[in-house]
Amino acid sequence: MSSPPDKYSLRVPFQVQPGYTFGSTGSPSRTTFDNLSVSLDQAQDGYALRLDGFSSTESALRFTPRIWTGLTTLMMERGSAFSGSMSPRPVAYTEHMGKPSAGSLAKAFEASSGKPLEGVADGDAPSIYETDKNVAFLQMGTPTVTVSVPADQALASLIKGFRTESAQRLFDDERLHTAVDLYAAALFEQSPAARLLTLSMAFEVLAPVTYKHEVIRKLAEQWRNDVAKARLVHAKDELAIASLDSFERELLFKQETSISGRIRECVLEELGSDAHAKAQAKRALSAYDARSKLLHDGRLDPTVRGKAIEDFTDVLKQIVLRRIRMTAA
Repeated sequence: MSSPPDKYSLRVPFQVQPGYTFGSTGSPSRTTFDNLSVSLDQAQDGYALRLDGFSSTESALRFTPRIWTGLTTLMMERGSAFSGSMSPRPVAYTEHMGKPSAGSLAKAFEASSGKPLEGVADGDAPSIYETDKNVAFLQMGTPTVTVSVPADQALASLIKGFRTESAQRLFDDERLHTAVDLYAAALFEQSPAARLLTLSMAFEVLAPVTYKHEVIRKLAEQWRNDVAKARLVHAKDELAIASLDSFERELLFKQETSISGRIRECVLEELGSDAHAKAQAKRALSAYDARSKLLHDGRLDPTVRGKAIEDFTDVLKQIVLRRIRMTAA
């Protein structure tokens, strides 16, 4: 029985929005983090981040949240939205598959690499494998890219994200995670209107629900009691019951702070209460007003729309980066 390997590698493929690349491969696309070797490589379906030097599959798996914070930092600092799975898929080793047949993809890979094939992995998902194994990664599709971000700058942003000691907490924060996903989706959007609406959703998710003054909540509770009594009186009237149910839902909603109020509170809480934070809150509210006009009228002046997108993007970027930097080592 063979002894377990000393080193494991973690490979995480991802795509970037159209219009961005990370330069050519080579020495600028390699660096180190702690005891790990980190490389940013081109892949058939975009890019792949590879980290060598893990002592076990478990330690590689535990590092996955740091990959997410690294890619998020890269996106916020360099404007390159990413898309990709963070859930590793198992590698199929050839010792369990039998000898590849002539004319197969496995045989073709052996011919091109000059080495026997030892494993096959899903090239569209993260994978953890024995570093010394010759593994093939199967992917489909290629992005259209035109503008380059130097690979060394991309790696510098990734390393900043890796230094986030609370990466697991940030990764598990469902509101933050969803907001980042929506931010990335917005940058992938080709339609300016869709981009603005998606960015506004990111802000709505990030801004937690808050409630109005206790006086309002007490009044709403009194009205809910009145609604309950009215249900008893009109129990056999289906239309009346439906109207009362609708009214009760409105009462619950009216207790919550308006979305614009939530956004303002969120920005001030995240960025502070100084003049800069107040100015950023004003920008976010202006962008949300533009979003409301777009939904109401179905159209928006391109200049107003462009500024709203810029304001939403900039304020969201500041909030996310501040959260990451506040927990960085």
